[in-house]
Amino acid sequence: MRKGSFLPLATTLGFIGLIDTSFMVPVIALYARSLGANEALAGLTAGLYSIVAIPASFAMGFSVDIIGRRRALILAFLSDSIIVYLYSLTVNPAQLLIVRAFHAVGGSLTFPAIIALVGDIKTSSLGRSFAIYWVGVGFSMAVGSIASGLLTYVLGFKAVFQVLSIIMVIGLVLSLFVPETLTRSSRPKRVFAEIKKSIGWLLSSYVSIYALYYAFGVITGILSLTFMDVLGIVMGEAASMVGLYIGLSTIISIALFYFFGILTDRRGPRIPTLIGLTGLTISQTILASNLALSFVLASSIALGVAMGAIFVTSAVVATSTSKGSRGTSVGIHQTMNILGLATGAPISGLILEIFGPQLPYLIGALVQILALIIVLFSFRSYTKPLT
Repeated sequence: MRKGSFLPLATTLGFIGLIDTSFMVPVIALYARSLGANEALAGLTAGLYSIVAIPASFAMGFSVDIIGRRRALILAFLSDSIIVYLYSLTVNPAQLLIVRAFHAVGGSLTFPAIIALVGDIKTSSLGRSFAIYWVGVGFSMAVGSIASGLLTYVLGFKAVFQVLSIIMVIGLVLSLFVPETLTRSSRPKRVFAEIKKSIGWLLSSYVSIYALYYAFGVITGILSLTFMDVLGIVMGEAASMVGLYIGLSTIISIALFYFFGILTDRRGPRIPTLIGLTGLTISQTILASNLALSFVLASSIALGVAMGAIFVTSAVVATSTSKGSRGTSVGIHQTMNILGLATGAPISGLILEIFGPQLPYLIGALVQILALIIVLFSFRSYTKPLT
């Protein structure tokens, strides 16, 4: 396969690889309730994917360096096509929990395999390559989130899972055309030695993506609650405002991905990453200061800028290690983004309960400032991607 024809395929696989998760996020708790789960068990079912994916992401990233990129992708889509179909066969909450856990393991393979592949093939234009990839992923998140409720209403839960399974089979077929770029299987000792050698600059990727997802955790965990508490609005209005907030920031990030990709290729990832973390700090600080509509929109715009910068640069830096350890590095990157979401939501909720609506966002801004300081020191040892 020519290098020029690979990126559209990788972007398509990225779109397909996330569509099942983005479809399920809005409806999985409701599906659990329909099978007889109480509210607590439904919440656990929704969150179990992230809980399992935290350790699984590292293990799956490591396996990409052991079994190869192509085999990992084939295995990922094969397992997802089966597991997503199994959702439609569950008849009680216990079965759903088991399927959800297996889904997290299989789903954790896709991102490290694709990102490692792009890093292997597109070493001279990584910023623009990852920008195009993230556009596909961004549309997958938008399409899945918007369409899931409507399709579930029209077709029902089980039919939607079966349709998603067919989409995963399409991903499986497409993955058969992916070239294998890892010509020799890595040895575990060599993998960790390479990660250790590169950790100085890899840390900037892990810290920045953690900071971004910590902010996501704050937003998904408490933004609607603070709208209700501070503005005195009802739950439906608060949910609509959060949807507007996230939707606007996502649109802005999609529009900016390629700009930050070009900037990264020409000037390196340091400046875009600092722009992203500064945007995160501003976004959280605005929410702490005022929840009037104009301030909320300004916060959303700042978040969109941060997303556009950090998604691109963190992927570029995560692949800036040797080919034999690239999958493991990206697996750690994926672990950090899930960990950010998993810690941001409960920590901000606890702070909100004890101290009120301002402090959670100020703590979020402090997390971004600390990340910015770490990144400044980390980039001092940065080198371009290794072969």
